[in-house]
Amino acid sequence: MSGAAPGGRFCGTDGPVVLRVVLETGIAEFTDVRDLADSALAAYVRDHLDELDVLPRLRAAHGEVSCPDVLDEIPALSGGLALESDGRRIASPGCCADLSILREWREAAGHCSTTPAMLWNGHPWLLVAADGDRLTLSGPTETSQGPAAHLLTVTRTALRSAIDAAEAEYGRFADQVTAVCAGLAGEPLVAPLTRVLLGD
Repeated sequence: MSGAAPGGRFCGTDGPVVLRVVLETGIAEFTDVRDLADSALAAYVRDHLDELDVLPRLRAAHGEVSCPDVLDEIPALSGGLALESDGRRIASPGCCADLSILREWREAAGHCSTTPAMLWNGHPWLLVAADGDRLTLSGPTETSQGPAAHLLTVTRTALRSAIDAAEAEYGRFADQVTAVCAGLAGEPLVAPLTRVLLGD
């Protein structure tokens, strides 16, 4: 059963859930990474690096991985996981989220307490509480104590399946980012630059 929550937010109960790997491509605007052509991703990464003027300094190191100070200046790409149920987006990443939040979702799928725990998806974040094999997601909120608006109740198995699918998509996207980094910074810097951009 499903319906609209107060404030027009969608609530689902055990409907199919999907976690989409998304990049923030505007102010609170997210694009599914599957929809980014290689050329669009290259332009996005180049713009991200140009804001800090790091590409010339990375290249000035003659392609050596001896420029950790420059790499430390580069923030991870903004984005994360968007939660969808029954074909509707019900939660997007918040401020300060990046693609490393897959770990947070996997931890949430293992949550066993009825006491809500923070599910970091940027801020405001989500809360997860368990009732046996059923997980209740609520939020967004800026408090870890709740209460927060109910978003979705889902089985642990369904959420883990969604996380597994998102992890596979993340792997494909990481390969795309690796190829972009090779073109922008040169082969010796591919691995460290990719790790930084993906938040690893």
